[in-house]
Amino acid sequence: MTTTWQTQNRRSAAIRETLERLERSRDGELPWEQVPAARDVFGTQSELLRALQQIWFTRLTAALDQAMEYGGTDPVETAQMAWYELAWRFAGLRRVLDRHRDHAAVSPGRTQEHRMLAISAGLARFDEPAVVAAARGRQLVSAHRAESRSTGWFGLLRGLRSARSVA
Repeated sequence: MTTTWQTQNRRSAAIRETLERLERSRDGELPWEQVPAARDVFGTQSELLRALQQIWFTRLTAALDQAMEYGGTDPVETAQMAWYELAWRFAGLRRVLDRHRDHAAVSPGRTQEHRMLAISAGLARFDEPAVVAAARGRQLVSAHRAESRSTGWFGLLRGLRSARSVA
């Protein structure tokens, strides 16, 4: 095995261990001290956060693609539900990214995430400035922040799921 493959395998194993810990705890804490492999592979918390943001973005891209292909007729609702369902499935990862949303390693990825949401929902175009499109996409998922002060965004998602099952 080449050094590149060894590095990739070590990185993948560290990410898997980190994600497993995040999903078990769901406390929003970055498990830097608890996952020595992540410290060894990534070197800094910033690099680990950047990798976690990339994983979220990749998963969201796939979820949006599938939702747009097989989802409902309302692209705004379809994009919004794809995000919420992914946040529900990977709550530990989402909570860490939310907790570190202003961190320099996470912030640029969040802008791209929100931009992609807006474009998928038909609220922005590819040729618009990223910050303009991102502001529109951020509105699609900002409801969970307001709700988190009371019932949390898990409660909000449960309510959305209940409303969908009644309709």
